[in-house]
Amino acid sequence: NREGHLMNLPEPRGPSDEVDFWEYGEEYHTTSTKTKGDYAKRYFDSLGRILEVFTKPPYSSKVARAVKDLVQEAQIALSSSTSSSSSILDRPFSPLKGSRGKQWNQYLDLQDHRRRTWKRGSIFFTEHYVYQRLLQILEDHDGIEASQHDGYAEQKNELLVGAADVVEDNIEDAFFSFSPSSLAFEDDVDLDDGRGDAEAAGEIEEKIAQEGWIPPQLLRLCATAGRVDLLHRELYGRNMVLSTMDARERVALYNREKFEEDKKKFEEDQERRRREKSEQDRERVESTGRNFSIYDINPMDEDEEKTFEDYIVKNPKTENRTSVDPETFEEADTYFSYVRREDDKVYIADNAPAEIYGIPDYQHGTEKPSIFLRDDSDLGAERLSRSNSLLLLAGNAGIEVTMDLLLVDTFLRGNDNRRVTMHLSPANMHPSYATEEDVLQAIEFMEKMYEQDGNVEESSSRLYAQNAARRLKKALKTSRLEIMTPSFYQTPLPFWAAPKSFTEHIGHFDVMILKADRHYRRLTGDLEHSAFTPFTRLLGNVLPPSTDILALRPLNFPGTCIGLPLRSVSKARKRFSASWDTTGILSVSELINVDEPEKFFL
Repeated sequence: NREGHLMNLPEPRGPSDEVDFWEYGEEYHTTSTKTKGDYAKRYFDSLGRILEVFTKPPYSSKVARAVKDLVQEAQIALSSSTSSSSSILDRPFSPLKGSRGKQWNQYLDLQDHRRRTWKRGSIFFTEHYVYQRLLQILEDHDGIEASQHDGYAEQKNELLVGAADVVEDNIEDAFFSFSPSSLAFEDDVDLDDGRGDAEAAGEIEEKIAQEGWIPPQLLRLCATAGRVDLLHRELYGRNMVLSTMDARERVALYNREKFEEDKKKFEEDQERRRREKSEQDRERVESTGRNFSIYDINPMDEDEEKTFEDYIVKNPKTENRTSVDPETFEEADTYFSYVRREDDKVYIADNAPAEIYGIPDYQHGTEKPSIFLRDDSDLGAERLSRSNSLLLLAGNAGIEVTMDLLLVDTFLRGNDNRRVTMHLSPANMHPSYATEEDVLQAIEFMEKMYEQDGNVEESSSRLYAQNAARRLKKALKTSRLEIMTPSFYQTPLPFWAAPKSFTEHIGHFDVMILKADRHYRRLTGDLEHSAFTPFTRLLGNVLPPSTDILALRPLNFPGTCIGLPLRSVSKARKRFSASWDTTGILSVSELINVDEPEKFFL
């Protein structure tokens, strides 16, 4: 309203609240039907696997037993087969104890009285409540040091195993492959002119330092790198065969719509031919007064009926490319590339070409395929080039935080007055969210890319990564790059309910880059919005007007993304069915300025 308060907002998403605004009755290609509260139900079903690391050494048997009790307490709330009474199914959230309870129970009291149970609580609140219960268990049985040790560290360390080639390709794509829309440096920077790695990498660095250039493609790669998410693996990646197809099988699925249309047209044509033949036979019998004999010449013999496959024109070189039925294609366990990488495999996290996976770019009025439903990367890069302060809300460890650090380095290189602050996740909050240790590990990873095991990898991209890592270390020492872990992210509050001190902190930055699903959901309050709800309708008078928001993320969790063009969402739903906002194939790059409405919605 005029006072800046949010009025008439939708309800939060929960186990039974999530709304399908389209009511398509859409289905996954290979998994169960998408239902209301799909994310919440999968979270409860997978909670045992998510917290499994805390039931093994080095954690004590008491911690393991308490964690298993917590999982059972949560899962019984949604069990459809239990014979327990409704009072048990509506078991209320237990208040936390000690100093943690004094600080956190206030959020429990702020919940609507109907939402203070496991079954009816909002999923965003429940996730943070489970985290607080986990910390309390660790502190009570193994001490404060156990709660500060990251139990997911070993899993996250594996995210960078075998990722050097991926990061190298991304660097070359972002910095050494230019298009006219990104300043067209190919006349000035020619990597095939016989110069060494150092000279080629140095010229790129000089361009960035002199002109403050931010490659738009780097922003796109920062968005798509978020596909590697360990929580997504537990909730969706284990069963979603659609996302574990290689390019060959994906082409078959991409052409399925046209294939079915052609087949339907062929069958209609065959039916028409049968009717015409039957009519000719009837007229002949009436005119001659006799039936056919084996000596009669049938005018339809030369066009005898064939199967639809007989009419398909096949290229000999590609004849067997679509021989595998996508719906029966067996899942490849490592294809999603959550941990480690193997040779001769195509990973959705590393390679999703728009020619195969994309949909028409309706935002910019072109039929050229794109994997971005909304792509404000060019505007975002231009806005960053005019900025001196950047706040980056980091996402996942591994490739994503590595690409984020490359973006931070590029931003700092453009101007000596620039400053960057990174907000990171506390330990144990999420299976793959980046902590301070993950950031330091990613910097070490980049520094070692050029020289591995004493061998020099001749690559200007790897040398660029090594130089970037050394500059980042210097930026940390000189405080041009600051790392923070605000306690606000441990609360279930949306950004508009943040403490005044936190809001003022955000207002000190020109641009806030928002990564990861949970940060995005905090921005929208995780409320039941349709995907094409404009940001300006929700965030007006909420966040500091001096700060622009750039959201970079893949669409890998259902029902969380807003601000999308209507036509793009429609085409994505038709193209991918229920998997459009779940696989992570499609992504968004959204520049949010509350003073300027999204014109493509008008």
